Amino acid sequence: MTGELVLTGDSKTGRVFFNAARIVDAEAAGAKGEAGFRRIVEITNGSLEFQKSAETFPLTIQALSNTNLILDTLRLLDDSALEGGN
Repeated sequence: MTGELVLTGDSKTGRVFFNAARIVDAEAAGAKGEAGFRRIVEITNGSLEFQKSAETFPLTIQALSNTNLILDTLRLLDDSALEGGN
């Protein structure tokens, strides 16, 4: 499925862009790509809405798979928390 997932939290809004179910870009709080995706993963409550698109989105995130992207992002967030650098 190609489209945009819009997540709205208490103080953050983010967008994740999909081409044929693959995450290809994200943006949140002025950050794009993987940095934007990291900020989106930190949203812990709110609402989400998926908007289908007939057009594909530019490929900004170069992950091998959605699973790899998610696991790498969570690892980076864990490492940052351990170092006290949230």
